[in-house]
Amino acid sequence: MTPVSGAGRATVHLAPWVVPIAAAPIRDGAVVLDNRGVVTAVGRATHLRTLGEVREHQAVLLPGLVNAHAHLELSHLAGRVPGGDGLAAWIRRLLALRDSEPELNNLSQVIDSARAAALAMAARGTVAVADVTNGGQVAGLLLEAGLDVLVLDERIAPRGLPAPSRPGAIPTAHATYTCGVPSLRALAAAAGGRLASIHVEEDPAEAAYLLEGRGPLADLLDERNARPEGTPCGLRPVAWLDALQLIGPGTLLVHLTCADDASLALAARLGATAVLCPRSNLHISDRLPPVARIRAAGLRVALGTDSLASSPSLDVLGEVATLAKAGADPAWLLNAATLDGAHALGFRHLGALQPGLRPGLLALGINERSLENPVAFIAHEGASAPATRLA
Repeated sequence: MTPVSGAGRATVHLAPWVVPIAAAPIRDGAVVLDNRGVVTAVGRATHLRTLGEVREHQAVLLPGLVNAHAHLELSHLAGRVPGGDGLAAWIRRLLALRDSEPELNNLSQVIDSARAAALAMAARGTVAVADVTNGGQVAGLLLEAGLDVLVLDERIAPRGLPAPSRPGAIPTAHATYTCGVPSLRALAAAAGGRLASIHVEEDPAEAAYLLEGRGPLADLLDERNARPEGTPCGLRPVAWLDALQLIGPGTLLVHLTCADDASLALAARLGATAVLCPRSNLHISDRLPPVARIRAAGLRVALGTDSLASSPSLDVLGEVATLAKAGADPAWLLNAATLDGAHALGFRHLGALQPGLRPGLLALGINERSLENPVAFIAHEGASAPATRLA
């Protein structure tokens, strides 16, 4: 690639493999960064090593990772909420845990756990995150850890209007089964005319509730006297949100684990982005998102980790490895974890090792000169490989 001018003294990072994402992997490659972390050149080491101070690595170099859906403020619940039998049962256990152990709501414990989780994310190469918050106390911890942050101020409002959003955050809805029609419309209007993000089709119980007003979520809502206004509606979630004219380009449809083909095709036509959180889906309902059908529908895809209450880590490479093991294409997964995720969150300076961008730089592995397929290595082994964030 043609070098671009940069500010200050440059650093030339050499490695057995460079995976730019926006271009083919480069054997014996180099990435040149200026002192702000902006990429000024990417290419063969023999062509670029004279452009600055040389640092040699025996790892695979790639841009920083993007986590398109996390709940950092639930980090103190790591390993505390069993799953495996569906979303309604998992929610019931989460609520019971909070009710039976009020000390879990201790602010210092919430913040300490969230800070540790944010630092762990950054150390494993995450450079940006869409953080979904109900309390609003932890977004600053992500900034302190050096991450770019899209703060989504999530609301649960089955009746009436939602509470106002906090300054600097984008208001958004939790789900179709926790927000009534007036709330959904108000949240979309406050975010510029469409919902910024919403949990959709995470579990079969959501469609069962919206279509017929029955099933495990219906039972849970009745226990809490919390059926949202306007439901059941006789439509599946994506079709209902479209009927209300609440989703469009840029809307993050989180999960889509149980969506049918018509819903996926509709989401694609509307320009929405699917955010897949497979390890959370496995924990809660023992199922994976329908990757082949999502790709066939032409949906844009990003990856998220959900929370430590339903996932073993906040490392997006864990999501990549889970879907790669299930047969998903490694190159497609890496795009979702980097460039496509960055674009989904509006961070156009991230996602690829390309001149003019400031994407962060991640080194994976420790002695990878004998690798023949670095993309497969990242997809299948990256989650367990040593990782160093270089920029």
